[in-house]
Amino acid sequence: MRKNKPLAFIPGLFETSAIWQPTITRLELPISELVCLELGGHDPTDRVIFDVDRWVERAAAKIFPPGLTDKVTLVCHSTGGLLGLVLAKRYPRRVDSLVLVGSLTCGHRGKAVMVEQSILASDVLGPTAFSIGWRMWLASRRSFEVGLQLATSAEAASTVPDEMRVTLQKCDTEALRSMTNWVLKTSILDDLAEIDVPILGIVGRRDHVVPPEHQLQLIKTASGAQGCLLDAGHLPFLESPSAFDKALRGWLQFGPARQVVPASAAPTDLAELEPEPFGGS
Repeated sequence: MRKNKPLAFIPGLFETSAIWQPTITRLELPISELVCLELGGHDPTDRVIFDVDRWVERAAAKIFPPGLTDKVTLVCHSTGGLLGLVLAKRYPRRVDSLVLVGSLTCGHRGKAVMVEQSILASDVLGPTAFSIGWRMWLASRRSFEVGLQLATSAEAASTVPDEMRVTLQKCDTEALRSMTNWVLKTSILDDLAEIDVPILGIVGRRDHVVPPEHQLQLIKTASGAQGCLLDAGHLPFLESPSAFDKALRGWLQFGPARQVVPASAAPTDLAELEPEPFGGS
């Protein structure tokens, strides 16, 4: 068993680090070894237009403080996975491994561009449309949970700490819109082969936000990746907590348990994914 490694949790788009609190509490993870990051604009004090280089610089200063010699494991959800991959590419000697949950590697996720995305990107209609939609979503606990149900079940939505809603209410909508537009226009697919750190991709079989096939492409392409398929949607750490905790705990304690399959031999269909990433020969 490996000794405890420092951990950094990165949430997804329109989330705050509060979404990880139930998982951190369940696993009784040592707070002294944890860092929780926020995406651009998702902190009320971050009111500037999103710039990925600025975000990476600030994140690295928090994750890799002076005097820290241990490598850090990044646990990332959705868009947080995209930024976790950027961090791993820029700081390969400081990252021990990546746990990517429902992660995207490019903003379009293999889907056609929607009208809503074009409106969001417009500097004429975008600011007003985004601000109105944002206020409506966060106006009450009820509206908050209804909005979350676009990505997860009603039961899972009810477990998201209200701290997340309260924090997001205070955020600058133009900073948030700029972060969203950056995601929609960004892809790291061409860089995956260069990211040489162990990766565990936790894929929800019923994820309709980031299609499982999109996540499988990441697992097939990154040289040090293996997959774990769960019977869940986009937030498996809330929807299937027992199975998720087992996968994460095993990875943190033992790391990759079997020789990594070369990309040429990687599964081409979801049915071929290993349901458990541990215990193999």
